[in-house]
Amino acid sequence: MKYGAYHCELKINNNDEIKIIEFSNRMGSSFESSITRATGNNFADLYVRSMLDKRVEVKENKNKFLLEKYFKNIDELNTWEEYLRKKNIAYSSKKQINRGQIAVIKIWHNDESIVEMITKKFGIE
Repeated sequence: MKYGAYHCELKINNNDEIKIIEFSNRMGSSFESSITRATGNNFADLYVRSMLDKRVEVKENKNKFLLEKYFKNIDELNTWEEYLRKKNIAYSSKKQINRGQIAVIKIWHNDESIVEMITKKFGIE
């Protein structure tokens, strides 16, 4: 595959050998909807058009920012949610047990400084 989205899952066993679980020309998890919402471009449409060798036009949308964080610890998620509520920052979160992850939080914002403030607060590079 030369261009496009892909999903890859690898596992390292006890002998430090890398095993391929899955490799496919698709996006994994909820990234498709996240990219669509964050960029204003319909990711599924762009992806299908690119696979069919059709012209793809991407709208530039520099004013939207997405922060997506996965958690394995419910206390960490609760800390984030409490902080975001205090700062009155809109977010969505989903709690589920899926491959060791228990939750995801997504923050979409038009102001880059808000996203920077959150990443600094929680030490994200």
